[in-house]
Amino acid sequence: MIIQIGGANSLFHELMKNNKVIRFSRSSENYFDINDLNTWNEFEATAKKNNKFCIAVGTLQKKRITDQSREEVVNSFLTNCISIVLLCERIFSINDEARVVIISSESGIKGSYDETYFLSKAAINKYVQERSLGAKQQLVSISPSTIEDSTMTELRDDKERLASYKNNHPKKRFMKMKELANIINFLLANDSLYICNENVNINGGKFARMKNF
Repeated sequence: MIIQIGGANSLFHELMKNNKVIRFSRSSENYFDINDLNTWNEFEATAKKNNKFCIAVGTLQKKRITDQSREEVVNSFLTNCISIVLLCERIFSINDEARVVIISSESGIKGSYDETYFLSKAAINKYVQERSLGAKQQLVSISPSTIEDSTMTELRDDKERLASYKNNHPKKRFMKMKELANIINFLLANDSLYICNENVNINGGKFARMKNF
């Protein structure tokens, strides 16, 4: 069983094809507000009984950090970084066999128009690399580029820019949610425990610089 915290409906349905999944999010009956740590007691029983977790929490603002209010900066960093770290710490403290995959973003590597989002994801990736774990615990972050059938992509209003990005991509397409789910399934499989404290970049090779002239 996989415990999915946050994330799109499309990811939930893809994971459901090969697993039993319990989802905690704002849009489900199993509501879990990652910003409200008082709800942890309701989640703790599930976290003790199950070992596999997928955390897919994030919020992106369409403005630069200089145009964000103090409250917006704090809430963004809380959602995109601090609350995820606190959640992981609580999971690892009560489950000696907890295996956690965090859906990060390539923005944590290359930057973002929303600098608060970039800094938050960069901090998450560093946390994943440095957090020492038990012998049967696992922590991995996945940093995908644009996911074509994700809600975040579908709601973007810069369609022409997206079309240009796709046309210039070496694969001539964006990533599919099915591909992301397959990677999550692999990382949480029984024989992948040695893949730990790593950030997995998934971009289809768009940053490759050595050309075949």
